[in-house]
Amino acid sequence: MGIRSYTRYAEAMPKTPTTPLRIDRATWTEFGEAAAATGTDRSKLLREFIDWYLRRPGAKLPKRPDTTTD
Repeated sequence: MGIRSYTRYAEAMPKTPTTPLRIDRATWTEFGEAAAATGTDRSKLLREFIDWYLRRPGAKLPKRPDTTTD
């Protein structure tokens, strides 16, 4: 990666610290739709799961979407 490419890449990076997460696009899209079905978003669900996984006080597993059909 040349200096110019790196500069454009660095400028495009978010101003807040983030951690990259590599998930295929179809799974990420489906996860977003499932999150929306429960009235939340992917980021909130991931933070809730991490808190539960780390056994933080009061943390609970996030609610799964209802997948039953009538």
